[in-house]
Amino acid sequence: MNLIKINLQENLTRLIAPASTVIKKGGVVIFPTETVYGIGADAFNETAIKRIFEIKGRPENNPLSIHIASKEAIKEIAVEVPDFIYKIIDNFLPGPLTIVLKKNPAIPAVVTAGKNTVGIRFPAHTVALEFIKQSGCYIAAPSANFSEQKSPQSIAEIPKELLEKTDFVLDAGLTGSGISSTVVDFTVSPPKILRQGKITLEELKKFIPFI
Repeated sequence: MNLIKINLQENLTRLIAPASTVIKKGGVVIFPTETVYGIGADAFNETAIKRIFEIKGRPENNPLSIHIASKEAIKEIAVEVPDFIYKIIDNFLPGPLTIVLKKNPAIPAVVTAGKNTVGIRFPAHTVALEFIKQSGCYIAAPSANFSEQKSPQSIAEIPKELLEKTDFVLDAGLTGSGISSTVVDFTVSPPKILRQGKITLEELKKFIPFI
């Protein structure tokens, strides 16, 4: 396991490059978001994705969210995107919101636990965004903890046993709130909140009055 401490005042491109190379080669990397640390791999590399489940002890029927670094990427990951979704995207993304849409059939079943839906996350963290962009791929990632344990806000909160099973760690210090992203399923009507997180129901209702 390699670890790099990130100083936001330094050249992020140079600091993050080794981790991006690891992802491209099928590795597993721990990285920060604005909520908690995630453990990610190339969303199209099934072998790497299976390692995430094994490392975390995560049931394979529990799907992973795909992290992106641009709004345009949503059109490549999801299909049949409702028109009102773009209002949600413009007002909440990047940010602590995971939107669940119908998935592009090209997304591996291991990522979505065999479901025809996919969670999409556009994090508002400088390091996460630079990491995703440099990697040149979409990154499937849950929180960097053992299943059923607290999601970590810092590398110090991640169990040593988990860290040692990964290939690379990007340590950018303490993340934001420590509250996970709000997850909303937009494939049902009305949309359904699957997990209440940083963004509240009241905030969403301003743009989705029928939720």
